[in-house]
Amino acid sequence: MLAAIVLTLRPTVAATVPAFLGRAAHAWFLEQVRQADPRLAQRLHTPNVPRPFTVSPLWSSSPRPHGGSVRVAAGQACHLRVTGVETDLSRCLLDDLVPRWACATVHLAGVPFHVGEVATSAARHPQAAHLSYEALIEGAEGAPPPDTVTLRFLTPTTFRRSPPPDGPFGDHSYDLPFPLPVLVFGGLLRLWNAFGPQPLPEELRAFARDCVVVSRYRLRTERVDFGSGRRGRVGGFVGLCRFAIRFKDVAWRWRIGLLAAFAPFAGVGWRTTMGLGQARLEEPAS
Repeated sequence: MLAAIVLTLRPTVAATVPAFLGRAAHAWFLEQVRQADPRLAQRLHTPNVPRPFTVSPLWSSSPRPHGGSVRVAAGQACHLRVTGVETDLSRCLLDDLVPRWACATVHLAGVPFHVGEVATSAARHPQAAHLSYEALIEGAEGAPPPDTVTLRFLTPTTFRRSPPPDGPFGDHSYDLPFPLPVLVFGGLLRLWNAFGPQPLPEELRAFARDCVVVSRYRLRTERVDFGSGRRGRVGGFVGLCRFAIRFKDVAWRWRIGLLAAFAPFAGVGWRTTMGLGQARLEEPAS
């Protein structure tokens, strides 16, 4: 089951908060899961495995930050989005946490926020939804096989790259802030095959590399400070990117379309559990 829940939060006092609250939102979310299901929370902490959730940063209409912080007014509407792509977690979200969050108080960076609406469907908020994997598959199969797919990257997105340890130029990891198709769809494929009901062929990674190209984009880079010195500063891209599929076979085009529809739930790239890589599938132009 897939779930995307949007909380409307209003600070009870005027306050200055860090410009990017992804780390604080991540810690709050894991504590909420721990209170509802300690075994599930422990599983979410398992190292070096795909994560079945994303947490957004705090979104607000405040002016662009200066000096790494923003000012929020008492009662100002802010939004926080969490997603689950694994059935146990999604059921925990919908059955246990959503009722608990209604009219609760959330503390982020020491600031209390009152929870107003908790949206679980697009009827309540355009970025909220809950549906089965089967429904997502049926929706993709019922649509014409795409020639292009367009993703809007809502929060800074980047890919962590690691050269081979025996390479001749060292093994220092680095961030790549550009939506190369093999990285976008290869990462989505990894998550789908970890949590989806039926695996997609691993050859889809090579297909994305060889047959999917960036055809148009309107992107800019933004830097995120996670608050841990220079190592906590991450550069990522935000904006719109269209991917063209240079292959006529219907089955392969359908698989890329399915992964693009999966992206809003799974997130794209690195640190999606701390606010990076929030994405939305754009409807094709009429």
